[in-house]
Amino acid sequence: GTIYKTADAALLDSIGLSQDYVGYRWQTRINVGDARIDGYELGYSQSLDFIPRVGKMFSVFANMTKLRVLGGYSSQFNLKAGGGNIPTTGNAGMRFAYKRVSAGVYWNYRGKQFRDTSGSFTDARENVRAVQQWDANVEYQVSKHFAVFAAARNINNAVTRWSLDGPGVPEWSTVENNYTNGAQYSL
Repeated sequence: GTIYKTADAALLDSIGLSQDYVGYRWQTRINVGDARIDGYELGYSQSLDFIPRVGKMFSVFANMTKLRVLGGYSSQFNLKAGGGNIPTTGNAGMRFAYKRVSAGVYWNYRGKQFRDTSGSFTDARENVRAVQQWDANVEYQVSKHFAVFAAARNINNAVTRWSLDGPGVPEWSTVENNYTNGAQYSL
């Protein structure tokens, strides 16, 4: 939590600051409440070496995380801590490796993120909607100490959607902002 105070002489003395700051706004963060995070993570990884001839060159993986915030301050934690709680995330992919070449294709899912409450409407909240993104990379090992690689992030140009909505927001007044950084490449 955050405590806000107008600095007075006693407060400034207790924190070792000059009386020149009397009347300034002072704030500090403190631990409050009994919120806790429960959840689970599932992961799977498998080499495809059971497929004759080519299987040993391929492997697949998948991971999923599901979180739930509980306790007396859980609503504040969901909205404030670390920029907001993301209850569900997941990713999956396939990797290829043969001699000097390796490559991978990866799918990433980022669930709805509850960012903050809004003072504009009762029960309204700001959030970042769920998004799915595809990434890929390839590498060639030129020598023992030198490799060339290329990577691409967000190759599907996934759009991030931010919104202000909720039961207290009239349908005609829902705010939505869509943005994308486009695909990003590195070599």
